[in-house]
Amino acid sequence: SAVAPNNSPFARAFAEAVQVKGLDVTKLPTRVANLMATKDQVNQKPDQIGVWSDEDFMLVPGERQQLAVAAAPAVTRQAVAVAAQTIEKLGLKVARDPGSDGIRVVSVAQDGPGFSKLFNNDVIVRINGELVDGSVDPATAIAQALEEQSVIRLGLRRGQILVNAVLRPIEP
Repeated sequence: SAVAPNNSPFARAFAEAVQVKGLDVTKLPTRVANLMATKDQVNQKPDQIGVWSDEDFMLVPGERQQLAVAAAPAVTRQAVAVAAQTIEKLGLKVARDPGSDGIRVVSVAQDGPGFSKLFNNDVIVRINGELVDGSVDPATAIAQALEEQSVIRLGLRRGQILVNAVLRPIEP
């Protein structure tokens, strides 16, 4: 549908973004900010205040896509060692969160990149935008994310709120 040109940059961007099929509602503020910046040269960031669910939610559902599920490779001692080294670089100790698929932060080293971003008992529910897979070892899940990118973006459940954190390992 057409958006009235006399609306504010935010209203025009929001009206356009909210119609995107399959767009997770948690990504809506970012999409709105990007549209305002590119179409109206407005550098404004909509607030994301509130409690967001761990599940994807779309205002306009997209077509379901079949995801190819590859057989999980056997976990080798070498893979476990690499995962442990990765977690050590981040200064984290993690464990499976009982009762959920999340990863519980057990401790955060004061000299690690996670200090002041992560806290004991935070639960990692998303890694690089993907829900945490409860069948994967917590350290391995984080190590695999760092193999794909040099930083990892975490969605955390801290009590009743959801927060985001970005971590980059410290190289020796």
